Amino acid sequence: MSDFFTHTNFAGPIHTLVQIGAQGMQDIEEALHIDPAQIVLTTMDPDLAQKADDAFAPWRTADKTAQVDHVAVTAKRARAATSQVQLFENPALASRKKPTGLQTLCPGLTATRQATVPDIAISAFFKALPTLPDGARHVLRFGLTGDEQTLLAAMSDRMAGRFHDIIISLPPAALFDRAPTGDVLRARLYDLGFLPVAQRASPVPGIPECHLIQSPHHAALQTCLAADRDRQREHAEQKTALKTLTRERDALRKALDQTVLDTRDLDALRTRYAALMADYETQSDTLRQVQARVKAALARFEA
Repeated sequence: MSDFFTHTNFAGPIHTLVQIGAQGMQDIEEALHIDPAQIVLTTMDPDLAQKADDAFAPWRTADKTAQVDHVAVTAKRARAATSQVQLFENPALASRKKPTGLQTLCPGLTATRQATVPDIAISAFFKALPTLPDGARHVLRFGLTGDEQTLLAAMSDRMAGRFHDIIISLPPAALFDRAPTGDVLRARLYDLGFLPVAQRASPVPGIPECHLIQSPHHAALQTCLAADRDRQREHAEQKTALKTLTRERDALRKALDQTVLDTRDLDALRTRYAALMADYETQSDTLRQVQARVKAALARFEA
């Protein structure tokens, strides 16, 4: 990695180096070589964790900090909260996954030992990082673990935006079970706003390691996209509100129509009632006349 850090793209000091999955003592030596103000390093190899901590001990000062975590950084923390890790003869290789394409690349590759490693979700890992001052240069490096795609997928723009540089291996083929190819990783990094600027051989033969920097236009693009998403959300809310108002309008129109219908029915009933009452009065008069005649006839008969 030293050729990366002496490249013109690294003009100026590096404040923080964060490495997820250290790949042997070479990474420790390179971290010390660039001499940042802060180093945060994870490894799934318990022996490497101890060696790294010992190597950083004489380097640490009041102004220089180094943190070594023996953990497996995962997309999210599972219930078991630990992972079974395979460690290989090549110290650059350690994975929670079964090697598939890696065995084609490295014939005869076998795991030399296994380790049980505590898990930490990448969101919790980033939350626990020391302060990354604004305006300073911060570098994120990924080791070759087979988890790179899930980790990148779990990274938000806000997480990635804290770093100016990302260094990651981009294998031409999937090396572990359900692991991505370099093209898939490159596409995700592009979505996060990182563009490749340099490439070198990695500690694993045949697998290039790529240096990417954050596009200066990514933040502006994300602002535009966020504004567009807000407009789309507002448009959707307006459409929903319009549908609600339309339903309410239709319900009121139906109620009004029913009211008009009910009013017409009431007028018809009133007319019918008036006609019935008039007929009733006529029948009543007729009945009274008949009753009078009957009464008169009875009076004559009794006389």
